Amino acid sequence: MASGVDLSAHALTGLANDIRDFHHTVSERVTSLNRVVDMIQAGWKGAAGKEFDTVQQGVNKNLKKLQDDLVDLEEAMRASVGGFTDQEQERISDIRKVDNSYEVKSRITDLA
Repeated sequence: MASGVDLSAHALTGLANDIRDFHHTVSERVTSLNRVVDMIQAGWKGAAGKEFDTVQQGVNKNLKKLQDDLVDLEEAMRASVGGFTDQEQERISDIRKVDNSYEVKSRITDLA
């Protein structure tokens, strides 16, 4: 590999499979959690219900980003089995520069 890290194709494929499995586990848990949240939210009225919905939308947005990142990471691991071209190395470098920080504003979490 161009980065000087020598991982076998078997190890990279195994890592990609682990990432895929983790992605599936996260997806299943998110679906389960959303069912529970929907049941809880049905009983909340007024400002509390609206704030809860706002917080949950932020959580879902961040979970979606995590899932997308896991898919991208799995694809990168599978692509790396044959090594990276200079163009791919440059793209990886650009991706690493992206700021993944986020902040969900909520009056509920501010009170905690």
